[in-house]
Amino acid sequence: MHNVVARPALVLAAGGALAAWAYGQENPDVAAARLDGPVGSRIADVGNFYGNGLVVGGASATLLAVGHLGRDRKVAALGNDLTEAFLSSTAVNWSLKAAFHRTRPNGGTHSFPSGHTTSAFCVVPVLGHHLGWKASVPAAVLATATGMGRIEDHKHFLSDVLAGAALGLACGDLVSGKGLLPGDARAVVSPGIVGVSIAF
Repeated sequence: MHNVVARPALVLAAGGALAAWAYGQENPDVAAARLDGPVGSRIADVGNFYGNGLVVGGASATLLAVGHLGRDRKVAALGNDLTEAFLSSTAVNWSLKAAFHRTRPNGGTHSFPSGHTTSAFCVVPVLGHHLGWKASVPAAVLATATGMGRIEDHKHFLSDVLAGAALGLACGDLVSGKGLLPGDARAVVSPGIVGVSIAF
């Protein structure tokens, strides 16, 4: 249990320290300009699509449903962990957004931490646990593109993205290590229902 909690705690501490460092010197206009351009804009577009909660959550729920319907335990387990990581990281992310209520570089609300980046990075440790580094490395590259896209589009500050990445990695690591839900609890996704099933 110690190792299961220690690693995500270390990730959160490192991410928090990096976000605090960035907060003191970040300039969103300069950061966006550095990422702007033909290549940067394409990376941003891919990242913004990939990190969207509907994409990450939808793909996770689809894998969970396909695994259960096809009675494939490995696919169902992967889908379950991805769904649990997405739901838990999203819940924590929005709690922090409500608490900090930071204004975005474009004038919008709820900037800290980046939700897209959190969603994209929560996938990385889960894929690593189930499928190995050959799956987690491409996921990490796409997640990094998501963070870049949020900055390039003036949706987030660098500190928002760093904090979101750390939060996503920590939640994904907790889920794939031991699981955030108690006992035999599992995420449940079916037509009209999204929730948690706990065996008594």
